[in-house]
Amino acid sequence: MKFVNFVDELTRLQPFLYRFAYSLTKNHEAAKDLLQETLLKTLENREKFIEDTNLRAWMCAIMKNTFINDYRKLLLAHESVCRIDDLKSEPCMIDGTDANYDLEWINKVIAGMSKKNRIIFGLYLSSYQYDEIAEKLDIPLGTVKSQIHNIKISLKKQLKELI
Repeated sequence: MKFVNFVDELTRLQPFLYRFAYSLTKNHEAAKDLLQETLLKTLENREKFIEDTNLRAWMCAIMKNTFINDYRKLLLAHESVCRIDDLKSEPCMIDGTDANYDLEWINKVIAGMSKKNRIIFGLYLSSYQYDEIAEKLDIPLGTVKSQIHNIKISLKKQLKELI
């Protein structure tokens, strides 16, 4: 794709990407910042984009990963302005109604969890180790292990009911 066409496509996708950024951040200014950072990373890594693939899905992945990385940095700095609820996102260009239904179900289940469980499980899904989660949230390691275990059991039970 020529650079001019690439930039035109980025311009065309900006309204969608802003809405996706807002769904992650729940804040207009933060969504604008996330969009700007995503556009910058997209342009910097343009050569990594594979022709004839879905630019929108690629940019959604960049945006979500950027958001998660920024969230982790906030946790490491012990700032409490970010909420785990912000990690919930709308499905982004996944083909097939089953995949969309699964994402809706997962989002619904996560939304039904207590805030404490959403935070613990969100960190777990973000590849944090049990001891890291315990340290970041200032709770005992045993509590983290039991909460994640209970969440997994609950998810398995709900999944069996779905099937």
